[in-house]
Amino acid sequence: MPAKLIVTRTSDPQWRMEQEFEQELITIGRHETNLLVLEDPEKIVSRHHAQVKMKPDGYYLIDCESVNATFLNDQKLVPGEPYLLKSGDRIKIGEYQIEFVEVKDVSEPTVAYVNPFVAELEGLKAALQQLQDKYAGEHAHLRREALKDGLRQILGELNGAEAEEVNAALAEVLGEISARPGGEAMPDFTPPGTPSGNEKATPAMASPAEPRVAASPRTDRVLNLFLETVLALGKEAVKFRGDFIGIAELPREHPLHEMSLADLKSFLLDAGLTEADAEAHLNDISQQLEELRHHYEALLDGYRACIKDGSARLLKNVNPVSLEKYFGKQEMKLLLFKLPYRVFPFLVRHKAYQALKQMIAEMMAEGARSLDRNMFRPAFINAYMETMAGYRHEFTDSGQFWKPESS
Repeated sequence: MPAKLIVTRTSDPQWRMEQEFEQELITIGRHETNLLVLEDPEKIVSRHHAQVKMKPDGYYLIDCESVNATFLNDQKLVPGEPYLLKSGDRIKIGEYQIEFVEVKDVSEPTVAYVNPFVAELEGLKAALQQLQDKYAGEHAHLRREALKDGLRQILGELNGAEAEEVNAALAEVLGEISARPGGEAMPDFTPPGTPSGNEKATPAMASPAEPRVAASPRTDRVLNLFLETVLALGKEAVKFRGDFIGIAELPREHPLHEMSLADLKSFLLDAGLTEADAEAHLNDISQQLEELRHHYEALLDGYRACIKDGSARLLKNVNPVSLEKYFGKQEMKLLLFKLPYRVFPFLVRHKAYQALKQMIAEMMAEGARSLDRNMFRPAFINAYMETMAGYRHEFTDSGQFWKPESS
């Protein structure tokens, strides 16, 4: 069910903004990565201030450990605790007032559905019955292969744009029948909206159309491609944090970055899982994938800070004016007197030049490693960790809580 947020500001009664969301998670804050961005030069609104999360029983408001708190109907929220929202509830964040409204789904009226393939399928049913009778009278050691050869030939002769879809639908249903235990029969075929016996047809609501994908080697390849890519990205994220930042993952029961493709498919799709276990496994992987997405957002923030702050730090260190100011405050001993170097400007410039010369020589001797360690990497790490810390509230049991590696 969509949610609408109506936003106003106490400092500007004429200002108003409405946004409708269909996402299950609506993030709110002043950072540009949020779905609802609340601009605030005074920084009363935190970068990642709060979130509205959809659950089976409705939407919940959660304060994300913000500095200046979140209020629901004038009640201050406990950080991290979910609060059920109702239409008309008012949320206060800084100078912003946000009214929560649930948008009701309005389904279009539908007419009774009559399966258009009934007549053809009845003919197919009769043909299959004849085929089954003939199959029973053939030699047991030849009939199976002969039937398969005949089916390949007949189905292979079908052409047209829809031939592949028809064959896929047949393969899917036949696969369902063969997988039923003990040869259990499929339920009687009664198309929706079709009269049965003397019963009169009554209007029925058509269910929403959903795409149907036939199980096939191509489907497996597509699924494996995406899962292998996710696993590779997860492993690279952990390796990056260990090698570049120097932090290690805290232990967790089912870490994504340690799984193989077979492990992940079994963890999510094993037929022996109970409904509760399957849901718990899916939630676990979902949290880890969210953390992985935030990792790549943090990389971008770190890169921006590296270019901006790292370059500023480098230019400040090699600025001759700054060096001259520094040495101008130092004192020199002349006979029985102590005099500041600024009394002798040529000496100040000489000492600044010598210091700058030595600094550049050391940088050139150490190479790029010195610039990385002293100028650029600290800015990157600070921005990366700040961005990731903004998402801690979402994953109170996830592996994104790291510890420094022992040196």
